[in-house]
Amino acid sequence: MLIDAAGLRAYIGAILSETEAGGVMEMPVFGSSMAPFLIHGRDAVRLVKCTHPPKRGEIVLFRRLDGQYVLHRVWRVTKSGWYLLGDSQTDPEGPVHGEQICCLVLAVRRKGKWYGRNSALWRFFKTVWLVLTPVRPLFIAMLARRHARKEKVPNGA
Repeated sequence: MLIDAAGLRAYIGAILSETEAGGVMEMPVFGSSMAPFLIHGRDAVRLVKCTHPPKRGEIVLFRRLDGQYVLHRVWRVTKSGWYLLGDSQTDPEGPVHGEQICCLVLAVRRKGKWYGRNSALWRFFKTVWLVLTPVRPLFIAMLARRHARKEKVPNGA
């Protein structure tokens, strides 16, 4: 899906308006920061208004100070704000303040199947994957090599 900056702003504006009114909106995943849990162009998220202070492991849509909207997971909560981290990253971003947090992710569609926040896959990324933050690059490299080997094997082999 190709969308220009103005179109993306309008799209995000519609999402924010609907969730602020209590609705649930679906949005495709853009970018690679939430890999390997969520993949650009393949997966999507269901967003709702954030009615409570986000907790460690929850995924939020937030607005950076430069105006960019980003989907990241809460890594740590402190008195100064939230520190957020994409699932493919090792350096947290923050502090992010409450007014920057726009929506909470209620569910994800991964490989065509919907997963709620209580699913085993979600719980793995919410807990174990967060603990593995310092060594994520090793796991991501292993996943990339595995994927590359699968691509080289001809069908039926």
